[in-house]
Amino acid sequence: MTTIPNPTETFVLEYTQFMRPDGRQVKKAFEGVPIGLLAFWEAIQKAGLRLEVEMLVSGEVNVTLADKDAVEDYDGFVCPNGPRVPRGIAEMFRRFNADEHLQWRRNRLGDENA
Repeated sequence: MTTIPNPTETFVLEYTQFMRPDGRQVKKAFEGVPIGLLAFWEAIQKAGLRLEVEMLVSGEVNVTLADKDAVEDYDGFVCPNGPRVPRGIAEMFRRFNADEHLQWRRNRLGDENA
């Protein structure tokens, strides 16, 4: 039998926010994230990725999954600040594929053991 997550269950999602004007990094958290995204988040963390958020001068928000070893981000999006941010994070989490990320790391880092 499959257990359907209770839609009222949530978790806290920690992320790194880059602050203006100097890009200093601050640990922050989204509260009330639906528990259905937890398994995706755990797989993302296991792959060595972290969630990063930056408010751009334009007022838009840049959200990325950053690889701990690579110079470039693995995935991301830019959107207006507001309700689109959590929706975009959920979409990004759902499209994450650990095997694709591993191949991406191998291509970027040239390491067969990546």
